[in-house]
Amino acid sequence: MFKECSSAEDPSRYKLEKVLRIEDSVMWQRYQAAKGGIRERRGGKCVAPMDIPEVSRGQVTTKALIRSSADSDESASRFLENLDLQINEHYLWHGTSKGAWKAIAEDGFLFDESTAHSGRYGAGIYFAEDSAKSLEYCQEKDGTTFETKCMLLCRVLCGEFHVTNEIA
Repeated sequence: MFKECSSAEDPSRYKLEKVLRIEDSVMWQRYQAAKGGIRERRGGKCVAPMDIPEVSRGQVTTKALIRSSADSDESASRFLENLDLQINEHYLWHGTSKGAWKAIAEDGFLFDESTAHSGRYGAGIYFAEDSAKSLEYCQEKDGTTFETKCMLLCRVLCGEFHVTNEIA
């Protein structure tokens, strides 16, 4: 899936070293509470990315790939069945440093402006449907890159999208 979600010139040059599934009941409860809050604030419906002319490519890449696999793989079908697409809940990639992935696995995504990457739209936590884009963030704050990169496929509540061409 990483390779199929990649716009990199040669995604086959990457070798999968290890896959871990991380489950945490406390984080899951916080996530479900946030999901309920978005659903309530948005009246249960957000504009889907495919309905925004400036960004639409038909559907979110990761969703399309999982859905195409669902025909032949029952587990892929279950992967999508409980996503709330009405509030733009999707699986997206997050590239991070070796040091940060363990902290994310243990505590979730805790935003700290002093240590956050400063991307195109300012300091924040960035996700992408294109795994090659997330690879750009697989480095330490000082820009040091590693031979082994840490990527997370995350369940993300996007809520309502805001489209802008402005640079922060």
